[in-house]
Amino acid sequence: MRTRRSATTTLFALVVSIASTAAAQDESAIAAARALGQEGVVAAREGRCGEAVDKLGRAKQLYRAPTILVPLGECQLALGKIVAGTENLQLVARETLAADAPDKFVDAQKRARKLLPDALKKLGRLHLVIDAPPSAELVVTDNGDPVPSVLIGVDRPADPGKHLIEVSAPGFLKGKAEVTLAAGKSERLTIKLEPDPTPPPATQEPNAPTEVGTHPGPGSPPFVARERGTSPLVVGGAVSLGVGGVGRLRGAVFGGLTLSKQSDLDAICTNKLCPPGSEEDIDAMHRFGDVSTASFVIGGVGAVLGATLIGIGATRSDDDPTAGFEVRVGPAFMSLKGVFP
Repeated sequence: MRTRRSATTTLFALVVSIASTAAAQDESAIAAARALGQEGVVAAREGRCGEAVDKLGRAKQLYRAPTILVPLGECQLALGKIVAGTENLQLVARETLAADAPDKFVDAQKRARKLLPDALKKLGRLHLVIDAPPSAELVVTDNGDPVPSVLIGVDRPADPGKHLIEVSAPGFLKGKAEVTLAAGKSERLTIKLEPDPTPPPATQEPNAPTEVGTHPGPGSPPFVARERGTSPLVVGGAVSLGVGGVGRLRGAVFGGLTLSKQSDLDAICTNKLCPPGSEEDIDAMHRFGDVSTASFVIGGVGAVLGATLIGIGATRSDDDPTAGFEVRVGPAFMSLKGVFP
């Protein structure tokens, strides 16, 4: 009966005190705090402290009245949340109230100061020691809640009960340990991090792009095609077919130039005798003919070689990143050099 009367009095005091002292604050926030506070006190009176903590905690964020903080702290203590409960009680106990503070605020402060001594005796202390290099980037959790690094290696206030401590850091195996903390007792827990024996995954350099170009002009270095990466035989065959196609096209172009020069010389030469000054045209015709012949040969070899490489490569799987090939094409030659596992 006494508990019911006390809770009813607290509910009435909560409504009156908020309405009378917070008129200067935002009206919507005050109205929300009042509503949440009323619901929270009713829940606490009926023994539903889980709901009460939620409602009163929300009201606290809107308006930190002693008549909200004290029932919130009491319910937190009842739920075993000793750290949070004592903190809310100490906020009220240490507060300097105004000379004209409502009587209900004064009564709430007296109650907080009365509850604190016994509540503080229930606080546990947990001393965590992490055996790891100073450079390790530690991530520590206590029952899933993060533990700031500044609280490692010192006595940390903790709620009584089971604590699952988990520690992780890049390059180390995850460490964890469990301890049961009795009310008012202290525990020291050491967790050693072991280096992760699994090496980090190797990063593979991206495949070098194939160099694509046309036949070089006089004085230029030979055409070079390279490919590094998977299936070098198939890729080499494709490049060879491409080179062969360029060779055949080049042969056709220079073949046409040869026929054109021959036609011009046929018009001015009789019985295989050409007039003076025709030497340059004759030399050009022979030069064009030689280039055309060589290009057709390269084109044919490229086609055969390309088809052969593709045929072989299609029947095998080759994922060796060190495998590769090199195709060189000059004015009158073609070579293939490769490394295959």
